[in-house]
Amino acid sequence: MNHWKTDLVVTPSSPIQLHDPVATFGSCFADVIGNYLTANKFNTLSNPFGTVYNPVSIHRMLQMIVKKEMPDEIDFVESQGVWFHY
Repeated sequence: MNHWKTDLVVTPSSPIQLHDPVATFGSCFADVIGNYLTANKFNTLSNPFGTVYNPVSIHRMLQMIVKKEMPDEIDFVESQGVWFHY
């Protein structure tokens, strides 16, 4: 009995076409995938707000995009000449 893993059957949906816009969000992996797609002539937006490491931050970022909101200035923090937004 092999109960140490779950086998999943994934039915492929429609594949990404060259003319389809693609956005990647997340860690450096999202940057690597975005760069690969861009190098292969896809219309790609890769981590437009920088690297994001957790799903809560990605969720908040996507909510702001959908609602067309801008971040509050008070949420920006400067340290040694570099600005951060959490």
